[in-house]
Amino acid sequence: MKLKLLLIFLILGNTVFASNVQITDFNYCDYKDKIRLVFKSNDKILYNINYLNDILKINFNKTIIKTDLKNQISSKIINCVNVLQAEENIHLEIQFKTQFKNMIHFSMNSPERLVIDLFKDNEVREKKEISDNNENTLINIYNKVHQYYAHPIIIIDPGHGGHDSGAIGYSGTQEKDITLSISKKLKNILNKSKKFNAILTRDSDIFIPLRNRLEIAHKHKANMFISIHADAYKNRDAHGASIFALSPQGATSESARWLAEKENESELGKAIFDKNYILKSVLIDLTQTATINSSLIIGGYILNTLSNIINLHSKIVEQAKFVVLKSPDIPSILIEVGFISHDIEELLLCNDRYQDAIASKLAKGVELYFSNHNYNK
Repeated sequence: MKLKLLLIFLILGNTVFASNVQITDFNYCDYKDKIRLVFKSNDKILYNINYLNDILKINFNKTIIKTDLKNQISSKIINCVNVLQAEENIHLEIQFKTQFKNMIHFSMNSPERLVIDLFKDNEVREKKEISDNNENTLINIYNKVHQYYAHPIIIIDPGHGGHDSGAIGYSGTQEKDITLSISKKLKNILNKSKKFNAILTRDSDIFIPLRNRLEIAHKHKANMFISIHADAYKNRDAHGASIFALSPQGATSESARWLAEKENESELGKAIFDKNYILKSVLIDLTQTATINSSLIIGGYILNTLSNIINLHSKIVEQAKFVVLKSPDIPSILIEVGFISHDIEELLLCNDRYQDAIASKLAKGVELYFSNHNYNK
């Protein structure tokens, strides 16, 4: 059945009630065991909710929608959406193509949002509910993990090293040397600003296993993880910079890994240590969703600043299952600063002034992100 979207607005023009909450964005994610819906807003959402058979009904009080649901809902999971705006209230109905076994919902802040999880099976969750107290505990832990501080800790990860040279350019340039040089420059710029505490995973030509790089970030309680690389491809015409955040598939596999471990060396790991399975699962999923969203935003800022000096291989933040991006509680991006396999870009990447320019733009992107998304006001 094709997606049908019916939007009925019973108010004239673009009238906005000053006291109304505005739903500014909506997104969803289809996990293996559930569907997650997230409504973002400019203030706390007042709502009541009901799910029966395959229809989710939500009443939003004193609320208006300022986002286009039509372009944000997939026909793979939803049959139709009905939105009725009557004066200051919204009645929303979402009809799914399948029936879900269970539902939980809760509000979160920084930023304000309503999160709804619809579970596909009864395993583990059967006859279990998250009580108000547990829900509050969950949210408090989540907010603590994702609170940014006045002096953020940035872990900069120069790709490869030691016996792992990485890609090798046409003239013999090794990726491990380029990444270390740019990473050192980025560290110096960030620390010189006195706004950040930038730390390298390696400051010399040594090999560090991928998981160990994540452990370094957790050890220092990092607020951001940036991995620097220089791409290579068999087609030597490929050129330009790219930025990657973690893919949902990579998040799912990492969630299972965290649940299997007794404790991880991080604030999140300690927070979930004594919780039952469902609380651990929900907390990790929430944290991962927020972390990936933050990573995508960070990547967007840096793509924008980089575009002023270099070509972009991709004009959007891509998503992939890179191991170094898999910290559930640390926003992480991997930056391919160019194609070392491209003869002209190889020469540029070896140029000291060009490296300075790249490091400067990376630092500018980081600074812009934290100046606009510092939750600890």
